[in-house]
Order: sequence, then structure tokens, then C-alpha cells
Amino acid sequence: MRNSKYPSGKAVDISLLLRFEREQKGWSIEYASKKCGIPIQYIDDMENNNFRNFTGDAALLDSYLRMYLNRLNIDSQIQKTLLEFARNQFTKKKFNFLYTPENIKRQ
Repeated sequence: MRNSKYPSGKAVDISLLLRFEREQKGWSIEYASKKCGIPIQYIDDMENNNFRNFTGDAALLDSYLRMYLNRLNIDSQIQKTLLEFARNQFTKKKFNFLYTPENIKRQ
């Protein structure tokens, strides 16, 4: 993201970018919710990288995030990257099971 208004030399995560853009516009989360038609909880989740809180609905995450990015006037190339990141976070498995000899029954 060189030659942009975002910090150079550092990776900018999606939560910081969303919050930064919203605050630059002078929007509260409540105002952003009304302006975008997105419930406050989902805006808060997006701004805190809590993509797994979208109750198993990838289409809901995709549409809300896309709408929010558009309302914040974030560049389309950056949008593609952020959407891909969010989808990857959403689809990560929530639980990692550790198999040990004690919890595997042999037949």
C-alpha cells in the first residue's frame, strides 16, 4: 500500500484499516451501522477481526464486508485483498484436535 494514506513500512491489518477509515469520516459505530444498514455487532466484529462470529454464514460476511468497504470508499484493489483475508479467516477451523495414544482407541 505504498503512496497511500496508510502507514508505510508496516502491515496494516483489516481491523485497523476499517476503524481508521470510519474515524477519518467522523463516524461512530452507531452512525456507520445506520449508514450501511449493518448491525452494530457485525461492524464491531469486522473491526476486531472476529470473522468467525458471522454464525457460519460466509455470504453474510461477504455482503456486509463488501458493503462496509464500499461505504468507506476503500480502493477496489485493496477491497479484493481484504475480502480474501476475511474469507480465509472465516473458513479456518475453529478447533484443532490433538490426537494422543490415550484418546485413540485401537481395535
